[in-house]
Amino acid sequence: TMIQGREVCVWGVGHAFYMNFDELSRYIDIQYIVDSDISSKKKEYKNIPCILPNMLDEICNPYVVITLEIF
Repeated sequence: TMIQGREVCVWGVGHAFYMNFDELSRYIDIQYIVDSDISSKKKEYKNIPCILPNMLDEICNPYVVITLEIF
């Protein structure tokens, strides 16, 4: 698969993230959560570290899943 051998990151910690996280994590092994607004409360979620977008440069060939809600 495209994910095999790559670190999976989920981008966007908003409503769509919280609504879909449990379902996503049943099918993919999420290593990082990416968001540009990481407050002291959001250092990790369910033991998965939250990182800033510029930290993606340190990950070799990440597979990024974008969570968003369209109104």
